[in-house]
Order: sequence, then structure tokens, then C-alpha cells
Amino acid sequence: MPMFILLLSAAVTMPVTPPPAAYRDEHTQERDGTKRIVRTAQWSDLDGGLLPVEQKLRPNPDGSFSYFFSEQSIATQLYHHALCEQDGMTAGQGEGILSGPDAIGGWSCEQDDDEDLPVPRLEQDPESTSSSEGTLLHDDRSADYVFAYAPSGNVGVSENFRAHGSVRFRTTRAGNAEALIGVDNRRCVYRVSRYYSAGTTGSFAPWVNCIVHVPTTVPTETVGCIPWGCATDRGRVVAY
Repeated sequence: MPMFILLLSAAVTMPVTPPPAAYRDEHTQERDGTKRIVRTAQWSDLDGGLLPVEQKLRPNPDGSFSYFFSEQSIATQLYHHALCEQDGMTAGQGEGILSGPDAIGGWSCEQDDDEDLPVPRLEQDPESTSSSEGTLLHDDRSADYVFAYAPSGNVGVSENFRAHGSVRFRTTRAGNAEALIGVDNRRCVYRVSRYYSAGTTGSFAPWVNCIVHVPTTVPTETVGCIPWGCATDRGRVVAY
């Protein structure tokens, strides 16, 4: 068993058997008095099974939550690294924002080069893939571009599922690059933003943990933005 799984299992007290609820929240308070929520939810153990993983989240006034890699336990940081390493990427260091009434958790991975992106997917569906060839926005007057790829596939009703999108970009202008993965008209959303200097080429892979309560088909979307503009790609999830 990989070392990160052993460390994570030792650090999390929740049993591996999924609870009746999609997640469990523990309300805590930092030494400076600021409030935090420690959320435990089921994520892939990267070996075909499930593992309860904690995320420490900052509540925001608008009802969303902020995730910062530096505020997580060692076990959570190891898991975040391992999740991204499976796609040849590194754990996102910027602020991640989790929002939507059924959003359970989220992660972001990143890389600062122009290598091939991981295929967007639904973790539970081995046949899931990108919705299309992706969506490209390109500025003919410069080298700026942004690709966005949204996942499509099938999931079980009332089961946590983890949707993964991909964004690739090049920006000749300094500023923030952003990526968003959304499910069911943004009922579940995870978005990340990071400042880049001019002339940067890079990519994001945002994840969101969501749930669909009834048999239906819901849309997915991945949005990638650079200072010059945004690209949006759309897919769909069939819950059965």
C-alpha cells in the first residue's frame, strides 16, 4: 500500500465504510479566533477503492468555502500531491473556492509547461472522457490562447462522484489565470485562480466532488480564463 495512504489512514478517525451522509463536518476555531470547517468525504484511494479524506475549509460570507493547501494536515497534503501526480501534475498552491448547494469538496492540480493535458473524466466511469475536442479561444494578434475541456459520463444516483476538467493556456500579459469545474448549472463548483507573469504557459486540472439525487442528465462545464479572455467547454453526466 502506498505510504501516503498509510499516513492518511492513520490521521483520519472516520471508518472507511461510507456514512449515510455525503460528508461529515466538524466546526473548529483557530488560535486567532477564526472559524474553520473540517470536512470529511469519500475520495478515491487511487487504487480502485474509496478513502475518507479531510479538508480544512474557510467559510466565506457568501456561503462558499476556501481551500488553502498550506492550511491542510500533512495527510491531506500528501493525498493532494498523490492525486495530482497520477496525471503528472503538482498540487495547486493557490486559493480554491468551493460553492453550490451540493458541492462536497474539490482540488486543483497545475503545471507550468505545455505538455499534454490529462483527459477530463468522471472518476467512477472508466469510459468517461472529454465532451468533445475541447473549446479553444485564440487571439490572432498575439500568442495568447486558452483551451477548456469538460467531462462527460455516467454515475450512480445518490452516490458521490468526482468530476475532473482540464484547462491549458498561454498568456502574454501578467495577471490571474483561472479554472472552474461545474456540475448541474453550477450546483457543484470548484474554481481556482493564480497570478502568472507575462509569457507563461501552463495548465489547471480542477476537481469537484458532487452528488445527483434523482435519475437525470445534468450538464458539466469547464471554464478557463486568462487576462485576455475565457473559453468554456460543456459536457453532461447521466445519473442512473
